[in-house]
Amino acid sequence: MPMVKCAYCSTKKYSGQMYYCSYDDMWICSTHVESGPRCPRCRRKLASRTSSGCFLTTACVEHAGLPDDCPELKAMRALRDGHLRHLPRGKAMIDEYYRIAPIIVARLRLCPEREEILDMLLAKIRRATRLMERDRHNEALTMCWREFKRLSQKFVQ
Repeated sequence: MPMVKCAYCSTKKYSGQMYYCSYDDMWICSTHVESGPRCPRCRRKLASRTSSGCFLTTACVEHAGLPDDCPELKAMRALRDGHLRHLPRGKAMIDEYYRIAPIIVARLRLCPEREEILDMLLAKIRRATRLMERDRHNEALTMCWREFKRLSQKFVQ
C-alpha cells in the first residue's frame, strides 16, 4: 500500500491506516477523524482503507442504492484478493488503484456526467461479475483494469 499524508497533521502512514474523504479529496489519520467515522471538515462518512478498498465499485453501488454486501462488491473484492493479489504485478496494480481511485471518485463527484459514468461503470462491473461466476477471472480483470485506466486518463492525468 502506498504512503499517504494526513491533511491535518502531515503524518505519513500507509493508506490502510488512514481514512479518505472523497468530498474534500483528502486523507485523514485516525487522530483527526470524528466518530462514525466522519470527516471533521464536511462531517460526511469516510471511507476507511482498512475496509474494502473498492472505491469505484463502492461509488457505483452507492449510486445505485445497493448494500455493501451486494454481489458486485463481493465479486470485485474476490477479484482483488483471490486473483489479482497473486499475480506477478498484482501488488503494484493494487497500490496504483489505491493511490488513484480515490482521486477519480472525488473528481467524478463534480463531473456533470457523473450519473451516466457511474451507470456505465456499474454495467461493466456487473459484466465482470458474470465473467467471474464462470471462472473467467483474467477476462474480468482485463476489462476492469482497462476501465480504471480510461477513468484515470479522464480524471487524473
